[in-house]
Amino acid sequence: MNQSFCIIGNGGTSPSLYTLTYKNQQLSLALLSGFPAGHTIYRVALSPSGIMAAAATKNGNIKVFRFQGETSAFMAEFQYRTAQPPHVTGLAFVDDEVLVVSGTDAKIRVLSVKTKDRLKLLPLPGIAFGLTVVNKDLFACICRQGGSDHLMVWSLQQESIKYTGPAFKINAEYLLAPLTIDDESGYMAHSDRYGNVY
Repeated sequence: MNQSFCIIGNGGTSPSLYTLTYKNQQLSLALLSGFPAGHTIYRVALSPSGIMAAAATKNGNIKVFRFQGETSAFMAEFQYRTAQPPHVTGLAFVDDEVLVVSGTDAKIRVLSVKTKDRLKLLPLPGIAFGLTVVNKDLFACICRQGGSDHLMVWSLQQESIKYTGPAFKINAEYLLAPLTIDDESGYMAHSDRYGNVY
């Protein structure tokens, strides 16, 4: 029996997080959690093992869930507030217990799902978008500094920038798209809603 699933979120008057499951050649949609009205879901993330899921809203509300077979359990909730929305611009799991979050305050927060503590606070030279975890030590993001964007790779252990790419420019409306990594080639790609890939 093959099974695969994804998590999806929406906005509007009743924003909700869903699981979309494909099993036995059937698609099914199940409500995972609701959010307060106006809390548009901006980011969703799955842990590398696939047993943890997280969703973050424009208003800075973050919820984390653990999948247990056919069911799920609520694990943690965080508030991430910055001076201006969207409060959360990036969300990614390092592993099943550690979550990395970026916001418009140009900081990266490393959070423990288990203890609900902030483990680290890393200042960035700009606002991070398209946050993705490369491995247990490295994460990458598009960092907006003034009027230009840069691909940056950070070390969580050393708390320092390991790589900064040349300047380029992405329209602001595209910045919330994810940054993805091809495991075989090591290439990173950032796509916009019109199908353009950078």
